[in-house]
Amino acid sequence: GGMAGPESPRLASLTTIALEWSSSVCDGGLLFADVDNDGLAEIAIGATSGELAIFKGASPTPWAQSAQLGSICALAVGPLGPGPGNKLVALTAEGVAYVFEVSTGADGAGVLRESCHLLPPHHGRNPAATAALVLG
Repeated sequence: GGMAGPESPRLASLTTIALEWSSSVCDGGLLFADVDNDGLAEIAIGATSGELAIFKGASPTPWAQSAQLGSICALAVGPLGPGPGNKLVALTAEGVAYVFEVSTGADGAGVLRESCHLLPPHHGRNPAATAALVLG
């Protein structure tokens, strides 16, 4: 048996997904998690160029996007702050953590709503070795 429990996010029955993506990604900039609280996992990618994209299902194009966030070095998802459900957090090398609520708009497209962003107290950059972000 696998290590995934009954609460682990899952992706629809797919074996291969070819995504349209050409930007550079840090090790922590790729995430497979339920970012929109629908019970299925999405693929989130954060680029060193400041782009953030969420891919849903088998679509090769982003379902939701944001840009100009800084050099994204890590992504995480989990319950954070007020309100129910998961939030998506993008941590940048500039020391900013962007917190997003992700949902589906009336047209079926993804909506990334920035609920807040956190600035570093020391007004400096994150260490170059930042490769993971853990919410708990």
